[in-house]
Amino acid sequence: MTAHTFLFAPGDWRAEGLSFDGCSEPVAVTGFTRVSHEPGGWRNAGVMRLETDPPEEFQNTYTFAPIQPGAAATTWSSANPALGRLTGSLAAVADSLLLTGATADGRFTVCESLRMIDEATYEDRGALFECGELVSSWAVTLRRT
Repeated sequence: MTAHTFLFAPGDWRAEGLSFDGCSEPVAVTGFTRVSHEPGGWRNAGVMRLETDPPEEFQNTYTFAPIQPGAAATTWSSANPALGRLTGSLAAVADSLLLTGATADGRFTVCESLRMIDEATYEDRGALFECGELVSSWAVTLRRT
């Protein structure tokens, strides 16, 4: 398995790229996320800011069960003020971290891929669906600060 640096080690990451609404209209997005390793699991807490008029901010906190030695997958949960609680799975596959998740009622689902470019850079691509309809998607670069 690739020696991933995002999630697998504590650190601060800056995000920059584009967010798209359900009709693929792009909006610039910036953000910040902090990965910490705590007794209750790995934590990824971040804020994304859409550069709209007025700007919109979204907060999200993920908690991951630490990946055990020799394993390549784990579970996660998320506390999202807009969507509620999501739970899902993460798999480390070669140079990528793949995430899937959903709310308990299945109304919201998410998929995300983080591809490692180098130790300090990841390409993050993802999409959020509501009842099977695309709500938003993103193409963001994460850089370790």
